[in-house]
Amino acid sequence: MQTTLGSIEGSSTTAYDNSTVNLYYGVPFAAPPIGRLRFRAPEAHQGWTAVRQATARGNCCVQFGEAASIMGAAASKIVEAQIVGDEDCLVLDVYAPAAPTSSPRPVMVWLYGGSFLEGCINLYDAKNLAAITGTVVVALNYRLSALGYLGLPELFSSGSANAGLLDMQMGLRWVRDNAPAFGGDPHRVLLFGQSAGGAATLFQLVMPSSSGLFHAAILQSPGGRKGWVQDLKGADNDALTKQEMIDHAVSLAESHGCLQAAGQERLGCMRNLSVQELMAEPFGRFAPGADGILVDQNPLALVRAGRWNKVPLILGGTSCESCEGQGMLVKPGPPRTLSEADYRMALNATFSPSRFDVPVSLTPAGVSGWYSSYASQRGYWQALTRIASDNGHACNVFFLTAAFTDTAGELAPVYRYEFRAAGGHPGQVYPGAVHASELDYVFRTPSPYEHHTLSPEQDALAKVMQSFWGQLARSARLNSALWPACTPGV
Repeated sequence: MQTTLGSIEGSSTTAYDNSTVNLYYGVPFAAPPIGRLRFRAPEAHQGWTAVRQATARGNCCVQFGEAASIMGAAASKIVEAQIVGDEDCLVLDVYAPAAPTSSPRPVMVWLYGGSFLEGCINLYDAKNLAAITGTVVVALNYRLSALGYLGLPELFSSGSANAGLLDMQMGLRWVRDNAPAFGGDPHRVLLFGQSAGGAATLFQLVMPSSSGLFHAAILQSPGGRKGWVQDLKGADNDALTKQEMIDHAVSLAESHGCLQAAGQERLGCMRNLSVQELMAEPFGRFAPGADGILVDQNPLALVRAGRWNKVPLILGGTSCESCEGQGMLVKPGPPRTLSEADYRMALNATFSPSRFDVPVSLTPAGVSGWYSSYASQRGYWQALTRIASDNGHACNVFFLTAAFTDTAGELAPVYRYEFRAAGGHPGQVYPGAVHASELDYVFRTPSPYEHHTLSPEQDALAKVMQSFWGQLARSARLNSALWPACTPGV
Protein backbone atom coordinates (compact mmCIF):
# COMPACT_ATOMS: atom_id res chain seq x y z
CA MET A 1 0.00 0.00 0.00
CA GLN A 2 1.45 3.33 -1.06
CA THR A 3 0.92 6.33 1.27
CA THR A 4 2.20 9.88 0.95
CA LEU A 5 5.05 9.00 3.35
CA GLY A 6 6.04 5.64 1.86
CA SER A 7 4.88 2.10 1.23
CA ILE A 8 3.39 -0.04 3.99
CA GLU A 9 2.49 -3.70 4.20
CA GLY A 10 -0.40 -4.75 6.42
CA SER A 11 -2.34 -7.89 7.19
CA SER A 12 -5.95 -9.03 7.10
CA THR A 13 -8.52 -10.47 9.47
CA THR A 14 -12.04 -11.88 9.43
CA ALA A 15 -14.80 -9.70 10.83
CA TYR A 16 -18.06 -10.55 12.58
CA ASP A 17 -19.91 -11.07 9.28
CA ASN A 18 -17.13 -13.33 7.88
CA SER A 19 -15.93 -10.59 5.53
CA THR A 20 -12.26 -9.71 5.20
CA VAL A 21 -10.87 -6.46 6.61
CA ASN A 22 -7.36 -5.26 5.77
CA LEU A 23 -5.39 -3.97 8.78
CA TYR A 24 -2.55 -1.45 8.89
CA TYR A 25 -1.18 -0.91 12.39
CA GLY A 26 1.16 1.72 13.80
CA VAL A 27 1.42 3.91 10.70
CA PRO A 28 3.25 7.19 11.48
CA PHE A 29 1.43 10.40 10.56
CA ALA A 30 3.87 12.90 12.13
CA ALA A 31 7.48 13.10 13.18
CA PRO A 32 8.23 11.57 16.59
CA PRO A 33 7.66 14.39 19.16
CA ILE A 34 10.93 13.76 20.97
CA GLY A 35 14.02 15.83 21.74
CA ARG A 36 13.54 19.40 20.53
CA LEU A 37 10.02 18.48 19.37
CA ARG A 38 8.83 17.60 22.89
CA PHE A 39 5.93 19.97 23.73
CA ARG A 40 5.93 21.35 20.19
CA ALA A 41 3.18 21.23 17.59
CA PRO A 42 3.59 18.08 15.47
CA GLU A 43 5.88 18.33 12.48
CA ALA A 44 5.83 16.49 9.19
CA HIS A 45 7.31 12.99 9.11
CA GLN A 46 10.25 12.61 6.71
CA GLY A 47 8.88 9.36 5.36
CA TRP A 48 10.68 6.11 4.53
CA THR A 49 12.06 4.41 1.43
CA ALA A 50 11.79 0.68 2.15
CA VAL A 51 8.43 -0.99 2.61
CA ARG A 52 7.36 -0.44 6.22
CA GLN A 53 5.73 -3.34 8.06
CA ALA A 54 2.35 -2.30 9.51
CA THR A 55 1.38 -5.65 11.01
CA ALA A 56 2.07 -5.02 14.70
CA ARG A 57 0.57 -2.47 17.07
CA GLY A 58 2.54 0.73 17.51
CA ASN A 59 3.46 2.65 20.64
CA CYS A 60 0.94 4.12 23.04
CA CYS A 61 1.60 7.66 24.23
CA VAL A 62 3.10 8.14 27.69
CA GLN A 63 0.42 7.94 30.38
CA PHE A 64 -0.53 6.82 33.82
CA GLY A 65 -0.30 3.11 33.97
CA GLU A 66 -3.51 1.44 35.03
CA ALA A 67 -3.60 0.61 31.34
CA ALA A 68 -0.45 -1.51 31.65
CA SER A 69 -2.45 -4.63 32.44
CA ILE A 70 -4.72 -4.22 29.43
CA MET A 71 -2.09 -2.92 27.01
CA GLY A 72 0.22 -5.87 27.50
CA ALA A 73 2.70 -5.90 24.64
CA ALA A 74 1.12 -2.72 23.31
CA ALA A 75 3.00 -0.71 25.90
CA SER A 76 6.34 -0.36 24.18
CA LYS A 77 8.03 0.73 27.35
CA ILE A 78 7.11 0.43 31.01
CA VAL A 79 9.14 3.25 32.48
CA GLU A 80 7.94 2.72 36.02
CA ALA A 81 5.27 0.62 37.59
CA GLN A 82 2.67 3.33 36.98
CA ILE A 83 3.90 4.96 33.77
CA VAL A 84 3.53 3.26 30.39
CA GLY A 85 3.96 4.22 26.78
CA ASP A 86 6.51 6.00 24.66
CA GLU A 87 6.89 9.59 23.46
CA ASP A 88 7.32 8.30 19.91
CA CYS A 89 3.61 7.57 19.58
CA LEU A 90 2.08 9.64 16.77
CA VAL A 91 0.79 6.68 14.79
CA LEU A 92 -2.57 5.49 13.55
CA ASP A 93 -4.36 2.25 12.66
CA VAL A 94 -6.42 1.71 9.51
CA TYR A 95 -9.23 -0.86 9.09
CA ALA A 96 -10.29 -1.13 5.45
CA PRO A 97 -12.87 -3.61 4.11
CA ALA A 98 -11.22 -5.75 1.45
CA ALA A 99 -14.27 -6.22 -0.79
CA PRO A 100 -14.20 -4.14 -3.97
CA THR A 101 -16.65 -1.27 -4.21
CA SER A 102 -17.85 0.85 -7.11
CA SER A 103 -17.34 4.11 -5.21
CA PRO A 104 -15.03 5.29 -2.42
CA ARG A 105 -16.08 4.35 1.09
CA PRO A 106 -16.83 6.86 3.86
CA VAL A 107 -14.12 7.22 6.49
CA MET A 108 -14.62 7.21 10.27
CA VAL A 109 -11.83 8.65 12.44
CA TRP A 110 -11.79 7.58 16.11
CA LEU A 111 -10.47 9.62 19.06
CA TYR A 112 -10.18 7.62 22.30
CA GLY A 113 -11.19 8.74 25.78
CA GLY A 114 -9.25 8.76 29.03
CA SER A 115 -9.53 12.26 30.56
CA PHE A 116 -6.63 13.43 28.38
CA LEU A 117 -4.45 11.44 30.79
CA GLU A 118 -4.61 7.96 29.30
CA GLY A 119 -5.93 6.03 26.33
CA CYS A 120 -4.51 4.39 23.23
CA ILE A 121 -5.66 3.15 19.85
CA ASN A 122 -4.25 -0.28 20.75
CA LEU A 123 -7.12 -0.75 23.21
CA TYR A 124 -9.69 -0.82 20.40
CA ASP A 125 -10.49 -3.21 17.56
CA ALA A 126 -12.52 -1.55 14.80
CA LYS A 127 -12.68 -4.44 12.32
CA ASN A 128 -16.36 -5.17 12.98
CA LEU A 129 -17.33 -1.51 12.80
CA ALA A 130 -15.54 -1.21 9.45
CA ALA A 131 -17.14 -4.38 8.10
CA ILE A 132 -20.73 -3.72 9.18
CA THR A 133 -20.77 -0.03 8.20
CA GLY A 134 -18.75 -0.52 5.01
CA THR A 135 -16.44 2.31 6.04
CA VAL A 136 -12.71 2.75 6.36
CA VAL A 137 -12.04 3.27 10.08
CA VAL A 138 -8.95 5.14 11.23
CA ALA A 139 -7.92 5.39 14.90
CA LEU A 140 -5.19 7.86 15.81
CA ASN A 141 -3.04 8.53 18.86
CA TYR A 142 -2.55 11.95 20.42
CA ARG A 143 -0.30 13.19 23.21
CA LEU A 144 -1.60 13.29 26.77
CA SER A 145 -1.28 15.32 29.98
CA ALA A 146 1.74 17.64 30.23
CA LEU A 147 3.30 16.21 27.07
CA GLY A 148 0.24 17.33 25.11
CA TYR A 149 -0.97 20.43 26.94
CA LEU A 150 1.91 22.30 28.59
CA GLY A 151 0.88 25.95 28.81
CA LEU A 152 4.24 27.68 29.15
CA PRO A 153 4.02 31.25 27.82
CA GLU A 154 6.66 30.61 25.16
CA LEU A 155 4.55 27.81 23.63
CA PHE A 156 1.36 29.79 22.96
CA SER A 157 2.29 31.70 19.81
CA SER A 158 2.63 28.49 17.76
CA GLY A 159 -0.41 26.81 19.32
CA SER A 160 1.91 24.28 20.95
CA ALA A 161 0.24 24.71 24.35
CA ASN A 162 -2.50 22.55 22.80
CA ALA A 163 -0.12 20.20 21.00
CA GLY A 164 -2.46 17.24 21.57
CA LEU A 165 -5.22 18.97 19.62
CA LEU A 166 -2.78 19.64 16.79
CA ASP A 167 -1.81 15.96 16.78
CA MET A 168 -5.44 15.13 16.02
CA GLN A 169 -5.56 17.79 13.33
CA MET A 170 -2.43 16.46 11.65
CA GLY A 171 -3.93 12.97 11.76
CA LEU A 172 -7.01 14.29 10.01
CA ARG A 173 -4.83 15.85 7.33
CA TRP A 174 -3.12 12.49 6.83
CA VAL A 175 -6.56 10.92 6.39
CA ARG A 176 -7.53 13.57 3.84
CA ASP A 177 -4.35 12.93 1.85
CA ASN A 178 -4.30 9.12 2.11
CA ALA A 179 -7.94 7.99 2.26
CA PRO A 180 -8.06 7.14 -1.47
CA ALA A 181 -5.19 4.66 -1.08
CA PHE A 182 -7.36 2.60 1.29
CA GLY A 183 -10.54 2.95 -0.77
CA GLY A 184 -11.81 5.88 1.31
CA ASP A 185 -13.47 9.12 0.30
CA PRO A 186 -11.55 12.19 1.61
CA HIS A 187 -14.72 14.27 1.24
CA ARG A 188 -16.75 12.02 3.55
CA VAL A 189 -14.82 11.86 6.82
CA LEU A 190 -16.70 11.45 10.09
CA LEU A 191 -14.86 12.36 13.30
CA PHE A 192 -16.06 10.58 16.44
CA GLY A 193 -14.90 10.01 19.98
CA GLN A 194 -16.02 9.10 23.48
CA SER A 195 -15.47 10.89 26.80
CA ALA A 196 -12.23 12.87 26.36
CA GLY A 197 -12.41 11.77 22.72
CA GLY A 198 -15.87 13.32 22.50
CA ALA A 199 -14.51 16.50 24.07
CA ALA A 200 -11.60 16.39 21.61
CA THR A 201 -14.12 16.16 18.78
CA LEU A 202 -15.86 19.21 20.25
CA PHE A 203 -12.57 21.11 20.25
CA GLN A 204 -12.00 20.23 16.59
CA LEU A 205 -15.48 21.53 15.84
CA VAL A 206 -14.65 24.96 17.29
CA MET A 207 -11.12 25.21 15.85
CA PRO A 208 -11.28 27.28 12.62
CA SER A 209 -8.10 25.60 11.39
CA SER A 210 -9.89 22.22 11.37
CA SER A 211 -12.61 23.43 9.02
CA GLY A 212 -13.05 21.13 6.04
CA LEU A 213 -11.17 18.19 7.54
CA PHE A 214 -14.38 16.28 8.37
CA HIS A 215 -17.95 16.42 7.12
CA ALA A 216 -19.81 15.02 10.16
CA ALA A 217 -19.10 14.27 13.82
CA ILE A 218 -20.29 12.15 16.74
CA LEU A 219 -19.73 13.22 20.35
CA GLN A 220 -20.21 10.36 22.83
CA SER A 221 -20.31 11.59 26.46
CA PRO A 222 -18.29 14.69 25.55
CA GLY A 223 -17.27 15.89 28.98
CA GLY A 224 -18.73 17.46 32.09
CA ARG A 225 -19.77 20.98 32.98
CA LYS A 226 -16.69 21.60 35.10
CA GLY A 227 -14.33 20.49 32.38
CA TRP A 228 -11.46 18.03 32.51
CA VAL A 229 -9.68 19.47 35.52
CA GLN A 230 -10.51 19.10 39.19
CA ASP A 231 -9.68 22.68 40.17
CA LEU A 232 -11.49 24.44 37.32
CA LYS A 233 -13.59 27.15 38.94
CA GLY A 234 -15.99 28.10 36.14
CA ALA A 235 -19.29 26.28 36.51
CA ASP A 236 -20.00 25.98 32.79
CA ASN A 237 -16.52 25.78 31.29
CA ASP A 238 -15.39 22.85 29.19
CA ALA A 239 -11.81 24.06 29.00
CA LEU A 240 -9.03 25.65 30.96
CA THR A 241 -8.52 29.37 30.52
CA LYS A 242 -5.20 30.55 29.14
CA GLN A 243 -4.18 31.78 32.59
CA GLU A 244 -5.02 28.42 34.16
CA MET A 245 -2.90 26.68 31.53
CA ILE A 246 -0.02 29.02 32.33
CA ASP A 247 -0.43 28.63 36.09
CA HIS A 248 -0.33 24.84 35.89
CA ALA A 249 2.69 24.80 33.58
CA VAL A 250 4.61 27.35 35.65
CA SER A 251 3.86 25.35 38.79
CA LEU A 252 5.26 22.22 37.15
CA ALA A 253 8.36 24.08 35.94
CA GLU A 254 8.93 25.55 39.39
CA SER A 255 8.59 22.17 41.10
CA HIS A 256 11.48 20.84 38.99
CA GLY A 257 13.76 23.88 39.18
CA CYS A 258 13.11 25.10 35.65
CA LEU A 259 11.29 28.33 36.48
CA GLN A 260 14.38 30.52 36.88
CA ALA A 261 15.34 29.99 33.26
CA ALA A 262 13.53 31.96 30.57
CA GLY A 263 12.12 31.21 27.14
CA GLN A 264 14.05 28.56 25.26
CA GLU A 265 16.27 27.81 28.26
CA ARG A 266 13.21 26.98 30.32
CA LEU A 267 11.93 24.74 27.54
CA GLY A 268 15.31 23.05 27.41
CA CYS A 269 15.14 22.41 31.13
CA MET A 270 11.66 20.91 30.79
CA ARG A 271 12.78 18.74 27.88
CA ASN A 272 15.48 17.26 30.07
CA LEU A 273 12.95 16.04 32.64
CA SER A 274 12.02 12.37 32.71
CA VAL A 275 8.51 11.28 31.85
CA GLN A 276 8.06 10.26 35.48
CA GLU A 277 8.70 13.84 36.57
CA LEU A 278 6.37 15.26 33.94
CA MET A 279 3.54 12.84 34.65
CA ALA A 280 3.69 12.86 38.47
CA GLU A 281 0.98 15.49 38.69
CA PRO A 282 -2.51 15.69 40.19
CA PHE A 283 -5.41 14.47 38.08
CA GLY A 284 -6.37 16.69 35.21
CA ARG A 285 -4.03 19.66 35.59
CA PHE A 286 -3.08 19.45 31.91
CA ALA A 287 -5.84 19.32 29.32
CA PRO A 288 -7.02 21.35 26.31
CA GLY A 289 -7.59 25.02 26.98
CA ALA A 290 -8.68 28.29 25.43
CA ASP A 291 -5.20 29.33 24.31
CA GLY A 292 -6.25 32.31 22.19
CA ILE A 293 -4.68 30.75 19.10
CA LEU A 294 -6.52 27.53 18.27
CA VAL A 295 -9.45 28.16 20.60
CA ASP A 296 -10.18 31.61 22.02
CA GLN A 297 -13.06 30.78 24.40
CA ASN A 298 -14.47 27.70 26.07
CA PRO A 299 -16.14 25.52 23.43
CA LEU A 300 -19.71 25.87 24.73
CA ALA A 301 -19.51 29.66 24.44
CA LEU A 302 -18.16 29.37 20.89
CA VAL A 303 -20.96 27.00 19.86
CA ARG A 304 -23.57 29.30 21.41
CA ALA A 305 -22.12 32.15 19.36
CA GLY A 306 -22.33 30.06 16.18
CA ARG A 307 -18.55 29.98 15.85
CA TRP A 308 -18.06 26.35 14.96
CA ASN A 309 -17.47 24.22 11.88
CA LYS A 310 -21.08 23.47 11.03
CA VAL A 311 -21.45 19.79 10.12
CA PRO A 312 -24.16 17.22 10.90
CA LEU A 313 -23.84 15.83 14.43
CA ILE A 314 -24.86 13.02 16.73
CA LEU A 315 -24.28 13.63 20.42
CA GLY A 316 -25.38 11.98 23.62
CA GLY A 317 -24.34 9.91 26.59
CA THR A 318 -25.25 7.03 28.85
CA SER A 319 -28.16 6.99 31.28
CA CYS A 320 -26.01 6.87 34.43
CA GLU A 321 -22.64 8.33 33.45
CA SER A 322 -21.26 8.71 36.97
CA CYS A 323 -22.68 5.59 38.58
CA GLU A 324 -19.41 3.70 38.46
CA GLY A 325 -17.42 6.59 39.88
CA GLN A 326 -19.87 7.20 42.70
CA GLY A 327 -19.85 3.47 43.35
CA MET A 328 -16.35 3.89 44.75
CA LEU A 329 -17.93 5.61 47.77
CA VAL A 330 -19.57 2.42 48.96
CA LYS A 331 -18.64 -1.22 49.21
CA PRO A 332 -19.05 -3.19 45.96
CA GLY A 333 -22.05 -5.34 45.21
CA PRO A 334 -25.69 -5.02 46.23
CA PRO A 335 -27.16 -3.56 48.27
CA ARG A 336 -25.38 -0.25 47.68
CA THR A 337 -26.13 2.19 50.48
CA LEU A 338 -24.96 5.63 51.52
CA SER A 339 -25.72 7.39 54.79
CA GLU A 340 -27.50 10.72 54.81
CA ALA A 341 -24.44 12.33 56.42
CA ASP A 342 -22.13 11.08 53.66
CA TYR A 343 -24.68 12.12 51.04
CA ARG A 344 -24.80 15.69 52.34
CA MET A 345 -21.02 15.78 52.70
CA ALA A 346 -20.68 14.85 49.02
CA LEU A 347 -23.16 17.57 48.00
CA ASN A 348 -21.28 20.16 50.05
CA ALA A 349 -18.00 19.15 48.47
CA THR A 350 -19.45 19.42 44.97
CA PHE A 351 -21.70 22.48 45.17
CA SER A 352 -20.18 24.69 47.84
CA PRO A 353 -20.06 28.32 46.56
CA SER A 354 -16.37 28.43 47.50
CA ARG A 355 -15.61 26.01 44.64
CA PHE A 356 -16.44 28.63 42.01
CA ASP A 357 -14.73 31.89 41.12
CA VAL A 358 -18.00 33.57 40.18
CA PRO A 359 -21.41 33.57 41.91
CA VAL A 360 -23.54 30.58 40.89
CA SER A 361 -27.15 29.72 41.65
CA LEU A 362 -26.35 26.17 42.72
CA THR A 363 -26.22 25.44 46.44
CA PRO A 364 -25.96 22.12 48.27
CA ALA A 365 -29.34 22.72 49.92
CA GLY A 366 -30.97 23.62 46.62
CA VAL A 367 -29.66 20.52 44.88
CA SER A 368 -30.77 18.37 47.81
CA GLY A 369 -34.25 19.82 47.51
CA TRP A 370 -34.49 19.15 43.80
CA TYR A 371 -33.64 15.48 44.30
CA SER A 372 -35.41 14.93 47.65
CA SER A 373 -38.22 12.85 46.12
CA TYR A 374 -35.72 10.77 44.13
CA ALA A 375 -33.63 10.19 47.26
CA SER A 376 -36.62 9.15 49.34
CA GLN A 377 -37.75 6.66 46.70
CA ARG A 378 -34.38 5.18 45.69
CA GLY A 379 -31.98 5.94 48.51
CA TYR A 380 -29.06 8.30 48.90
CA TRP A 381 -26.57 6.37 46.80
CA GLN A 382 -28.77 6.29 43.69
CA ALA A 383 -29.65 9.95 44.25
CA LEU A 384 -25.97 10.85 44.36
CA THR A 385 -25.23 8.92 41.17
CA ARG A 386 -28.11 10.69 39.46
CA ILE A 387 -26.92 14.11 40.62
CA ALA A 388 -23.32 13.42 39.61
CA SER A 389 -24.43 12.19 36.19
CA ASP A 390 -26.77 15.14 35.62
CA ASN A 391 -24.25 17.69 36.85
CA GLY A 392 -21.56 16.29 34.61
CA HIS A 393 -22.10 14.70 31.23
CA ALA A 394 -25.90 14.86 31.02
CA CYS A 395 -26.18 18.62 31.52
CA ASN A 396 -23.29 19.21 29.15
CA VAL A 397 -25.04 17.21 26.42
CA PHE A 398 -28.25 19.20 26.92
CA PHE A 399 -26.40 22.52 26.81
CA LEU A 400 -24.45 21.50 23.71
CA THR A 401 -27.54 20.12 21.98
CA ALA A 402 -29.37 23.41 22.47
CA ALA A 403 -26.37 25.45 21.37
CA PHE A 404 -25.65 23.35 18.29
CA THR A 405 -29.30 23.18 17.25
CA ASP A 406 -29.91 26.90 17.68
CA THR A 407 -26.91 27.87 15.56
CA ALA A 408 -26.52 25.02 13.04
CA GLY A 409 -28.90 26.01 10.29
CA GLU A 410 -30.64 23.59 7.93
CA LEU A 411 -27.45 22.07 6.50
CA ALA A 412 -26.20 20.70 9.82
CA PRO A 413 -28.87 18.57 11.53
CA VAL A 414 -28.27 17.63 15.16
CA TYR A 415 -29.35 14.26 16.60
CA ARG A 416 -29.32 13.54 20.34
CA TYR A 417 -29.46 10.16 22.11
CA GLU A 418 -29.34 8.57 25.55
CA PHE A 419 -27.83 5.10 25.79
CA ARG A 420 -29.64 2.84 28.29
CA ALA A 421 -28.85 -0.69 27.10
CA ALA A 422 -30.68 -2.77 29.67
CA GLY A 423 -28.67 -1.40 32.58
CA GLY A 424 -25.29 -1.13 30.92
CA HIS A 425 -22.69 -3.86 31.35
CA PRO A 426 -24.15 -7.35 31.81
CA GLY A 427 -24.25 -8.36 35.45
CA GLN A 428 -23.63 -4.91 36.90
CA VAL A 429 -25.74 -3.60 39.77
CA TYR A 430 -25.81 0.06 38.79
CA PRO A 431 -29.15 1.81 38.18
CA GLY A 432 -28.32 2.65 34.57
CA ALA A 433 -25.80 2.43 31.75
CA VAL A 434 -22.46 3.66 33.06
CA HIS A 435 -19.88 5.83 31.36
CA ALA A 436 -18.24 4.05 28.39
CA SER A 437 -20.69 1.13 28.45
CA GLU A 438 -21.73 1.87 24.86
CA LEU A 439 -18.27 1.15 23.47
CA ASP A 440 -18.88 -2.61 23.22
CA TYR A 441 -21.90 -1.84 21.07
CA VAL A 442 -20.28 0.74 18.78
CA PHE A 443 -17.28 -1.49 18.04
CA ARG A 444 -19.00 -4.85 18.55
CA THR A 445 -15.86 -6.09 20.22
CA PRO A 446 -14.93 -6.10 23.92
CA SER A 447 -14.10 -2.57 25.05
CA PRO A 448 -10.98 -1.78 27.09
CA TYR A 449 -13.21 -1.28 30.11
CA GLU A 450 -15.39 -4.40 30.15
CA HIS A 451 -14.62 -7.72 28.49
CA HIS A 452 -17.69 -9.77 27.74
CA THR A 453 -19.73 -11.17 24.90
CA LEU A 454 -22.93 -9.35 23.98
CA SER A 455 -26.20 -11.19 24.48
CA PRO A 456 -28.48 -11.59 21.42
CA GLU A 457 -30.58 -8.64 22.61
CA GLN A 458 -27.50 -6.49 23.11
CA ASP A 459 -26.06 -7.59 19.79
CA ALA A 460 -29.24 -6.43 18.07
CA LEU A 461 -28.78 -3.02 19.66
CA ALA A 462 -25.15 -2.98 18.52
CA LYS A 463 -26.31 -3.50 14.93
CA VAL A 464 -28.71 -0.58 15.25
CA MET A 465 -26.04 1.72 16.67
CA GLN A 466 -23.52 0.75 14.02
CA SER A 467 -26.14 1.30 11.35
CA PHE A 468 -26.83 4.86 12.53
CA TRP A 469 -23.16 5.70 12.99
CA GLY A 470 -22.40 4.41 9.49
CA GLN A 471 -25.39 6.21 8.02
CA LEU A 472 -24.15 9.57 9.30
CA ALA A 473 -20.72 8.84 7.84
CA ARG A 474 -22.23 7.85 4.51
CA SER A 475 -25.01 10.42 4.05
CA ALA A 476 -24.48 13.14 6.67
CA ARG A 477 -28.10 12.46 7.66
CA LEU A 478 -30.09 9.88 9.61
CA ASN A 479 -32.83 8.83 7.26
CA SER A 480 -35.13 7.36 9.89
CA ALA A 481 -38.46 8.48 11.26
CA LEU A 482 -37.41 6.81 14.51
CA TRP A 483 -34.69 9.36 15.06
CA PRO A 484 -35.63 12.87 13.88
CA ALA A 485 -33.24 15.79 14.10
CA CYS A 486 -33.56 18.19 17.03
CA THR A 487 -35.37 21.45 16.45
CA PRO A 488 -34.20 24.91 17.60
CA GLY A 489 -35.18 25.79 21.13
CA VAL A 490 -34.77 22.19 22.34
